[in-house]
Amino acid sequence: MLSPLVIGLAAMTQSIRVTIDDVIAVPSAGAAEFRHTGVGHAGVVPGSPQPKSKMGRALLAGVVALVLLAAPGRVRAAGPTANELLSLLYPQSVAWRVLDTFPHPSPHLLDDPIHVETLGYFDRLQTDADRCSPMLRLFLGPDPMRRFRSADVFGPGDDDLVYAGQKPCAEGEWTIIWRHGLNRAGRVSVFVLDSEVRRVLAGPQPKAIGVAGGCCGDPWNYDCLYDPIPHESCTAVPDALTIPRGARPARSDLTLRHEVKLLRAPNETIEQGDPYEPPLRTAGTAAEQFMIVADGAGRPWHLVRVAAKQGEVSGHASFVLGWVAE
Repeated sequence: MLSPLVIGLAAMTQSIRVTIDDVIAVPSAGAAEFRHTGVGHAGVVPGSPQPKSKMGRALLAGVVALVLLAAPGRVRAAGPTANELLSLLYPQSVAWRVLDTFPHPSPHLLDDPIHVETLGYFDRLQTDADRCSPMLRLFLGPDPMRRFRSADVFGPGDDDLVYAGQKPCAEGEWTIIWRHGLNRAGRVSVFVLDSEVRRVLAGPQPKAIGVAGGCCGDPWNYDCLYDPIPHESCTAVPDALTIPRGARPARSDLTLRHEVKLLRAPNETIEQGDPYEPPLRTAGTAAEQFMIVADGAGRPWHLVRVAAKQGEVSGHASFVLGWVAE
C-alpha cells in the first residue's frame, strides 16, 4: 500500500523550474561515499504535471528522504526501491490503483477445461511448450488463483483477468490481461506486456506502469509506461543506481553543455570488468532532469534521462537514466 506521503504526490499539478544555483550542497566532510544496492525498475513523461507549491516540493522531498541512509560526518547513498522510482519518475501514477489490491478471482474459474483452453491458447503462451508447458505452470498446481487478479482494467463490468509476475518457463516478468477473461461466455482478447505491472488506471483506454529486471547479468532494469495499454515506453535504469543524501527533486529540461557519461552515482569510478558501460552523450544533447545534488567539492550533479541509442542496452528502452556533472 502507498503511504499518505506518496499519495499526496498525486495532487501536484505545476512544474518546477530550477537552476544550478538551487543546488543544496552536500556536507563537505570529505568526498561523498556511495553504496550500490539492487533496484527494481521506472520513467516521467515529458511535460507531465509537477509540483510547484512549497507543500508539493515538501511531499516529493519526503519521498526521496525515504530512500536515503545517513552516517555521521559523511554522505552515504542507498538504492531506491522499484516503487519509489516509479513515484519519482512517473508522478502521475501515484494515485493509480495498485494491482495487488484487486481481488483474486473465484476458485471455480478454472473448473471448465474449455475455458482454461480458451485462456491459454495464444501464441506467446505456447512457445517452447514441448519442453515446459506455460499453461500447466499458470493454471494448475496448488492454489493457482493466488497468481491472478480480477481487475476491470478496461472499465467497470469488463470482467478482466490479470496475471502479473514471473514468466512461466522463461526468464523475466510479464503481465497478461485477458479482456473478458472472467466471463466464460464472452469473447476473450489477450494483451501481453513485457513487465510486471504495479499500478493501473482503469478505463476504456487504460494506463499502467510496470517494472522488468534485466536478464542474465544485464546491469539495467526497465521501467515501463503503458499509455494507453498496450503502447509501451520504457526507461533503462541502472540496477545499482544510488541516490545520495542531500539530493533534491528538481524537474526541468536541460541541454548538456559538454560530453558526459551517465553514471550510477556521482563521482563513480567504473572498475575493470564491471558489466556496466555508462552511456556517453555529447554536448547539445537534450535531457530531462529529475534531481540535483552537490558532491563534497561543491560540484553539482544531475539525475537525468536521455533518449536511448540502438544497442546501448540489452533490453528494449526508449530512454536511459543516470547521473551527469554539468
